[in-house]
Amino acid sequence: MNEELMNSDILEQGGGGPGNKQSKLKKWLLRIGAVIILALLAVFIYYHFFYNPAPIAIVAGDKFPGVRDAEELQEAVQAEVDASYFDFEINARPVFPNGSTNKGNLYIVNPSNNAHLSVVQIVHDETGEVIYDSGGLLPGYEITGDELLVDLEQGEHNATAHFYVYDPDTELAVGEVTASLIITVEG
Repeated sequence: MNEELMNSDILEQGGGGPGNKQSKLKKWLLRIGAVIILALLAVFIYYHFFYNPAPIAIVAGDKFPGVRDAEELQEAVQAEVDASYFDFEINARPVFPNGSTNKGNLYIVNPSNNAHLSVVQIVHDETGEVIYDSGGLLPGYEITGDELLVDLEQGEHNATAHFYVYDPDTELAVGEVTASLIITVEG
């Protein structure tokens, strides 16, 4: 009986039994986990606060041949953006007094900052009929008033202005922009 008491005392003090090996393993795993967490934290702090990668040199490649520095590239890109940019102005609520074949206040502008010429066609939303055609408008030109191609009934008519955009050198279409209109025909 004395021997049994001694064995139970040894087990209770953590010596020699299988529970002691598990306890030591848990301690080692906790230590390894803490070291990994600290290492990850150190890497995060370094990259977040101290790491400054060298700037990457920009090479224009095929898009802008011959361009080698950032300033030249910025100028080339800006020139291309300017060339692709199209702006327009139009009166969204033109009025035609005394019938639609009299001059109304259309006010269509192809601003001088555009690089493209345009043609404006106004299409009646209900019928799909072209009711106005501007002909070619160079940048900087405007139409302040004009007649419609068809005689519309008195009242309001929903229509869509189609700005067809053309390259001035090749005269090929490069895009289209639309605007909704409400055309009023007075009696």
